[in-house]
Amino acid sequence: FFIYWSFVTGISAPFWTPHMLKNLHLDFYLISLFSILAGVISLFMQPLWGKAIDRYGNKPVLIFNVCFIFLIPFLWLFATPQNIFPLWIDAIMGGIFWSGFTLASFNVVLSLSPQQGRVYYLAAVAAINGLVLFLASALGGVIAQHLSDFSFVFKAQTLVNFHVLFVISGVGRIFGLLFLKKL
Repeated sequence: FFIYWSFVTGISAPFWTPHMLKNLHLDFYLISLFSILAGVISLFMQPLWGKAIDRYGNKPVLIFNVCFIFLIPFLWLFATPQNIFPLWIDAIMGGIFWSGFTLASFNVVLSLSPQQGRVYYLAAVAAINGLVLFLASALGGVIAQHLSDFSFVFKAQTLVNFHVLFVISGVGRIFGLLFLKKL
């Protein structure tokens, strides 16, 4: 599950900020405000997710969060230079649901790791996920470059190459539930 998850999130991971800069024409100040909002919400949500994990377990919390995290990339289909409201929703949802996902996923990896050599196991998991994230990001770069001239106008919105990556990531995230159910 975690390798698959690293792949489907990694394929779009490097392209959120470039899309904000290049296509939405946002400045670094506003981009940092989104990150700050998500971080502050995450800070306050951690104890709540910890209680939920204690009460319901890691897997149900992961499933719950994935059911919302998969929606986040689709918000970006509606963001325009004149309408960045979807990005504020992204920051709020990211702060809420990524914090629960991250906490529960770390707990799962920790609980599945052997007592003897746990540090090496955790390091190996992080290294493998990092490698997959790197490869997925590189693949995303190839796709973005290959589709650099892609432009599709739907009503008042122009979809570009980055949107394709966001949709691939969003669709891939919901299919992560199939792997997560087997965890």
